Amino acid sequence: MILNTGVWFSDVAFIFLAYYGAAEIMKPFTENSAIKVLAGIAFLIFGISYFVRKPKETVKPLTNNSTGIAILFLKGFAINTLNPSVFIFWFGTMLMAVGSFELSGRDVFTYFASVVITAVIIDVIKVLSSTQLRRIINDVLMSRIFRFTGIILMIFGVFLILKAIFQF
Repeated sequence: MILNTGVWFSDVAFIFLAYYGAAEIMKPFTENSAIKVLAGIAFLIFGISYFVRKPKETVKPLTNNSTGIAILFLKGFAINTLNPSVFIFWFGTMLMAVGSFELSGRDVFTYFASVVITAVIIDVIKVLSSTQLRRIINDVLMSRIFRFTGIILMIFGVFLILKAIFQF
């Protein structure tokens, strides 16, 4: 849960960076078809990587002292922050929200708050039910989940590309 908290804080920081730091930069991009195609290609690449991803076991014992907790938080924050695909994902998502869905101000906040809250709720449920999930989840199920996620991301990518090409 602590590791996930670091990831969530990193995601929120990227969302603010993408919205406030790139707001002026994004204005000409929302009308630029080439940028929409590039964002669509990025979603396609993410989708393909999830579609072909193989599950792997990464469980390690954790310590409960305050130093261990701080390190877990920082590790989650650093892993997420140092992954360039995370910024690309949030920038692309912001581009889609502002450009394609034409959201602004409070609507953007509501949209991204909903996305982050949904991710937090799902992560908390996963952590709290991890013992029960461990019995259910196997490599076959994880492969199906990865494929489903990949398909959804690829659909968004194709949507962005088609929207850019056919201007709808």
